[in-house]
Amino acid sequence: VGFGTDAEPAEVEHAALGIADDIAAERTVLLAARHAGRLVGTVRLEPGAEPVVRHRAMLKLLMVAPDIQRSGLGRRLVDACLEAAAARGLSQVYLSARGGTGLEEYYLRLGWREVGRFPGGIRVAAGDEGLVLEFADPLARAVVDRIVGIVTSGGRV
Repeated sequence: VGFGTDAEPAEVEHAALGIADDIAAERTVLLAARHAGRLVGTVRLEPGAEPVVRHRAMLKLLMVAPDIQRSGLGRRLVDACLEAAAARGLSQVYLSARGGTGLEEYYLRLGWREVGRFPGGIRVAAGDEGLVLEFADPLARAVVDRIVGIVTSGGRV
């Protein structure tokens, strides 16, 4: 996840070690779910690093084992991620999802709001580009409503 089909093992290992370093340094939060001793779900919360975005975080790589999907575990992991964000004093959480995978409907059902579309925003392999959807969390709804209202009324943000 997060790599194209032609990723080299060394590239994946390097990224995994970087994430482990970020977890140890508390630059990212990894939440994991186990069932019967087996890892069945994970999600990451990555707070903004720069001063102008330290009030928000990105929810990244929500994954649930295929045989556990549709059990509500994904929702519980997302809710735990939002609780972790609130506990850290963060006021906004956002995420990106590949279009055409059912994730758009999933996040909308959870109360997230689509705030952007980027055609060709993901390139899995040469010639395999896809739409990326951006979502803002339910906690940020008032801010998003205000921005969308400004944009749709012809104003500038």
